[in-house]
Amino acid sequence: MKFVLAIAVAAMAAGLAHTTLWQFRRHRPGRLVYPRYYLVLAVLCTVFFATLELISLVADAASTSKIAHFWFVSLAIVGLAVILGYFFEFYELSDEGLRFQRLFRPDKTVLWSDVKALEYSRRYGTFDVGSSQGVSISVPPMMTGSDEFAAAALRQAPPEAINEDTRKALEAAARGDSP
Repeated sequence: MKFVLAIAVAAMAAGLAHTTLWQFRRHRPGRLVYPRYYLVLAVLCTVFFATLELISLVADAASTSKIAHFWFVSLAIVGLAVILGYFFEFYELSDEGLRFQRLFRPDKTVLWSDVKALEYSRRYGTFDVGSSQGVSISVPPMMTGSDEFAAAALRQAPPEAINEDTRKALEAAARGDSP
């Protein structure tokens, strides 16, 4: 019976996430946001590990080690952090530059006129924008709206700040292709 109750709580949480959260976050022009599958994976991760923790608490707490409890709770918390990041972290494009709104830290802003280097990191799969002020922002191409970022970077960043390989990656991203 307790197992059924734990599954029912997890299902209700997933249903609430599906009905309420989908409508909260939508892509708008000039804003780069994480794609929906990012939220789906985070909710599944959180629900899965929270359910495992509930089952381990309800079923037989004596047979579950403290390390298992620690990992179940830790991974559920990581899932919650990813969910919060989905809703509260974004990149915002403007004619002046790029702003990165972060969850628990101050925003970062790079003005297009201050861009010292714009490079595509094949290792991490991100566009790294560095300014002469020492501010650096990494923009993952998987973001919804990354084609807008690529077009704006090609149009407004100083041409000498973009190397040839990065220019090709930006052009591909601006077309909607993977860099």
